[in-house]
Amino acid sequence: MKRLFLVLSIGAVAISMAANPVIYVTPNGSGDGSSWTNAFNNIQTALDAAYASGEYTEVWVAAGTYTVTEAITTQDSVSLFGGFAGTETSIDQRVKASNKPWDFQNRTVIDGANQCRLFCTIQNADTLVEINGIEFANGLGTDADAPVRLRKNAYLHNCIVRNCYNNTSGGGGCQVYPAADFNGCLFKDNHQSDHANGGGGLLINVSSSGYTSIVENCEFCGNSSSIRGAGLCIQGDTRVTVKNCRIYNNTCRAADESLLPGAGLYDNTSLTGVVVNNLIYNNTGNNAVYAKSLLFANNTIINNIGNVYIATANSSSQFINNLMWGNFNDEACTTPTSFSGVAAEMLVANNASYIAPSIDKGWNLKDNIQFSSNVSNGKVSKYDFGVGSGPILDTVPNFIGAVVSGLSKEEQEAFVVYLSEFNFNLTAESPCQNAGGEALYEQMVITTTRVDGVRVKDTLYIREYYAEYDMNGIKRPQGGAYDMGAVELPYYQFRFDYDSELGSVLSDEGDILTVDTVLTFAKGQNAIVYIFANEREINKIEKVYATGSVDITDQLSEEGMLKIMVDDAMTLKVTFCEIPQGIENIISSNEPVVIYNIQGMIVDPATTLPTGVYIIRRGAEVHKIFVR
Repeated sequence: MKRLFLVLSIGAVAISMAANPVIYVTPNGSGDGSSWTNAFNNIQTALDAAYASGEYTEVWVAAGTYTVTEAITTQDSVSLFGGFAGTETSIDQRVKASNKPWDFQNRTVIDGANQCRLFCTIQNADTLVEINGIEFANGLGTDADAPVRLRKNAYLHNCIVRNCYNNTSGGGGCQVYPAADFNGCLFKDNHQSDHANGGGGLLINVSSSGYTSIVENCEFCGNSSSIRGAGLCIQGDTRVTVKNCRIYNNTCRAADESLLPGAGLYDNTSLTGVVVNNLIYNNTGNNAVYAKSLLFANNTIINNIGNVYIATANSSSQFINNLMWGNFNDEACTTPTSFSGVAAEMLVANNASYIAPSIDKGWNLKDNIQFSSNVSNGKVSKYDFGVGSGPILDTVPNFIGAVVSGLSKEEQEAFVVYLSEFNFNLTAESPCQNAGGEALYEQMVITTTRVDGVRVKDTLYIREYYAEYDMNGIKRPQGGAYDMGAVELPYYQFRFDYDSELGSVLSDEGDILTVDTVLTFAKGQNAIVYIFANEREINKIEKVYATGSVDITDQLSEEGMLKIMVDDAMTLKVTFCEIPQGIENIISSNEPVVIYNIQGMIVDPATTLPTGVYIIRRGAEVHKIFVR
């Protein structure tokens, strides 16, 4: 097949490109952008060349720091990709440094040296402009624009926006007008001060209706604002979905040290948005979340200075399946708080909190539970309906609010790393397990594909949708009902493999578990079974294996009990072997014999033993039998 080439002249640069080409950039490039070895060394030059080609083009940028003195501007239909070593032939060949979607081993950094804006997408792009694998650093907002500004049809994917500052009306790190979409991005250590809009990490601000944006699988950490919305600020006539995000260690504080609204999230839109499956923790502000007219479901809000405040709501608003604990109104942590809001016909159902929902707001209250402590995680085996302990999570942070000031940079970063590792998983003993309800909301979906070499965004659509998955992709519900909060406790299946002619496996209740039986246990739960050889057939237990060939025979007690802490699905395999004497010899021996049933009661050996499990003690010997 012949390749078609197009020769263009851009300024003093002549380039040769194949149809639907990729243009390449490296820090030390000196060529025409046609390959890694013949690359440009300037991102703006590459973007301009791609647009001038008349083709839908991707620009690939190798690892390195590209310092700019003015904002790079994209063109319509041209996507920008970073994170390359400089040898790849496919985007999928880029290497990640961790499981974080933005963490590439080969980092492509656009740096403004704290002197200028960094990046701007073209206004009113007709087709998708994807920015993927780029790290934006040390930008300075000017003229009401944030260091990174995105417009219609922009898609920021697997990117970082960090260490940016803005004292104009744009956001501290990134600003959206009128719409853009985000997936797998990190907004870290950005700051916004002065003027009216706020938005330390990200500002979505729309003055005309009809636009939608999605923010999913992102992290907002260490951002600050002296106005509002330190992590994420949304306002105007827009509909935004925020899902599967971590929002933590953000601070919303005025110059006089007073606390301001929306330390984690500020949503002041006129349309009903969706906030679902998010972890919002260790933020400091007048409230951790400020929201209006929305579906707020399956969120975990923990250890914040500030509560969740619902500013406006209506009969279609839902506040459901949220876990709120360890939050305080004041930095001295003397006044516990959970959530509050205006009077409205709003559904408030299946939430867990230390402060019970208000009964004088006209809210439709249903099946909410109340913790008995706002500071103790708690570890109790039982709870009364409506009253819990703490949430009984695996682990929780050991302090409240954002990282305190006065620490060295190294100490603060250590705290941030510490906070970033929390998943707030429920334990099997948590009162929030199987205590939630179904949350119906409108789901917005976006994907990108390549069609005939052109990268396009699939049609954005909205449909009725139950919260099928938690923030980690675990299907809901796992148990008998939905769990509260952003993380569903996984359940795992246990299966059994053994020869029933030689022995038996019984449940903790004494039921026979055949090879066709499937038991389900919650992660962290103790699975207890009893294993017995059929001693009337002169057999004994030889080996017990977990899935595969992991020998766990030594975990079997003398009474035949096997207790396993559940951490994954398992097939329990039991093998038996012959023993020299049968049970008849044991009972008919001259030594005194005592027989116990599984309840521990003594059974007369002269009677016919009914079906069941028995323990036979003869002198110092103990035997287990199963009578069929």
